[in-house]
Amino acid sequence: MEIELPRATSFEAASLQDRVAHLYLDIARVLAGEQRHAVRFWSYVPDIHAPMGDGLDRYMVFNAGRYRAFTSWYGTPRAFDHTLATASAVGVEGETLTVHCLATDEPGTPIENPRQIPSYHYSTRYGPRPPCFARATRPARPMGGRQLLLVGGTASIIGEASQHAGDIAAQTRETLANLEALLSAAGGANERSNRQPPPRFTDLRAYVVGPDDAAEVLKQINRALPGVEHIEIARGEICRRELLVEIEGVAVLGGL
Repeated sequence: MEIELPRATSFEAASLQDRVAHLYLDIARVLAGEQRHAVRFWSYVPDIHAPMGDGLDRYMVFNAGRYRAFTSWYGTPRAFDHTLATASAVGVEGETLTVHCLATDEPGTPIENPRQIPSYHYSTRYGPRPPCFARATRPARPMGGRQLLLVGGTASIIGEASQHAGDIAAQTRETLANLEALLSAAGGANERSNRQPPPRFTDLRAYVVGPDDAAEVLKQINRALPGVEHIEIARGEICRRELLVEIEGVAVLGGL
């Protein structure tokens, strides 16, 4: 499903936080009525770095609204480690904030990256409320005979700290290392048999801040993950100003 918040850039911080919370709770109500479960979110935030007062930017305000909604949706932040779906949040042009939600009949399994702190445990260095998403989601049932892994937006972050400011090649390599660590963690969690092929990425989308960086990002992906079937490069702002690239995608954990 898709839901939009028109004129999102016109709202002050408190109003935007309220509207983001209501937007996510609207999704929760629809899914509850259909007895479905969120397994993947994409959020497109206009002018994501715009200052909103009190040292906050628009992404931090968005996070506060999302945190409030998920706290209500799942009852308590203590439930986040086993309930949150994976997600991406990218800055876009225009005025409309858009959220896409992929849902299934059964809840998926959240997967975390051993190289990173879970997003919902980030310190207040990145805003009064943390972003709320799992690094990846493993759907409960295979699709097309394959057990998939849905991987959210992944960047050059170790722990909670950004790495390699200003260096697109190094940031891409670090991002790819995070993706491979996440895939290894998910492969172990999936308890695959020795007869199954190793986990692998099939589809990737890379968001780049600078259009001139696209060729370098593509080169690094092809070098590190030569078996990827489909790679898309898109323009977008990343959640932190110092980050130049973010990569999301789909991997196969087992099956044909």
